[in-house]
Amino acid sequence: MINRTEQEIMKNWRGDIKSPTVSICTITYNHENFIEEALDSFLMQETDFPIEIVIDDDCSIDKTPDIIRKYVEKFPNIIKANLREQNVGMMSNFIENLNRAKGKYIALCEGDDYWTDPLKLQKQIGFLEENNEYILVSANTKIAYEKDGFVKKEIHKNFSRDFDFSVKELMVLDTSPVATLTASFRNIVKDYSKIPFERYWAGDKQLWMYLMQFGKGRYMNQIFGVYRKHTGGVTSNLKKDRTSKILHIRNRMNNHEEWNKFYTNKYNDEIEALRHKEYFALSILYLKGFEIKEAIYSSKYVKIDRLYKKRHKVLISALKILRKISTGER
Repeated sequence: MINRTEQEIMKNWRGDIKSPTVSICTITYNHENFIEEALDSFLMQETDFPIEIVIDDDCSIDKTPDIIRKYVEKFPNIIKANLREQNVGMMSNFIENLNRAKGKYIALCEGDDYWTDPLKLQKQIGFLEENNEYILVSANTKIAYEKDGFVKKEIHKNFSRDFDFSVKELMVLDTSPVATLTASFRNIVKDYSKIPFERYWAGDKQLWMYLMQFGKGRYMNQIFGVYRKHTGGVTSNLKKDRTSKILHIRNRMNNHEEWNKFYTNKYNDEIEALRHKEYFALSILYLKGFEIKEAIYSSKYVKIDRLYKKRHKVLISALKILRKISTGER
């Protein structure tokens, strides 16, 4: 547990603690091995504004709730914990966690990740305070692969500069400019349950897509934290088999189509480019599974002139010929 007292953390704060500038929102489930490092990284933040730490634990069956209680005892004015006695599921827990935030801004970090820069909040909130046209800021992280006590860390994002982004970049970039544990945004949503989180398996991207209607995003090319990949993590437990990959691609396609409708078909060109990329991936996956009929159908939406590798062009050309033969097209 961090050695600083609550009074030491709060000594430079300007403003009323009952109206915090930032709510650090974190959800936990069976994070007993990680939650102390996460909480310590929040409490080490050096700010001149008041913060609160809003934790919602989804009925963990390990020692996570006990650890959180100890922190609440030491930092009762900063940490606001909701320790559930019944499991409600990740998305419901996430939505209720956001709705409990009182801050003008929200900073996200799940209980198995942590921050490494003590000025993370001061930098990001300072930027938002000075630039009203921005709704969201994010940054880079390290990613830690943890298995059997071994930890390997590497840079998460491959961007080399600061830049602005919009819904367009969220749709088309292969690497998202938003790492959830680095995201800070204006808390302008009255009820987060109104956001259509059900469209996607992970709620964070849905949140970014919704928020971007209110302003621009800013990526800061600085490392602010560590994202863990471990056996108990959500993304680590996603199935990697071919059928699951196909389902994930189709869900992603439907998700982008729905968001394009939400933005009144403003991104038709981007959707067409995405459709080409996703249907190409589907064609290859179907071919690997010898599902020729499905591969032929998927090839309809693939643009050969957008393919770079000769073997891919040959494969898709052959599928398109087979499609013409099977449908009688000329």
